[in-house]
Amino acid sequence: MSAMMESDVDLVTGAFGFAATHLIAKLLARGRRVVAIDLPGVVQDGKRRDLATRLGVDLAHPQLELVPAD
Repeated sequence: MSAMMESDVDLVTGAFGFAATHLIAKLLARGRRVVAIDLPGVVQDGKRRDLATRLGVDLAHPQLELVPAD
């Protein structure tokens, strides 16, 4: 018999990709804490940030941590 452990943080890689942005929005809506990782150039790209916002991701959400990483 296995039991799933509930984690305190959800990690999403490729944060500014199409599927990831939708996943992040859903996790935040459920009250989850999200650490989102993407390449430094992508995290700082204004066009991608605008697109993520239009897709429903609140980039200033207190439960969201954006991490630029290679």
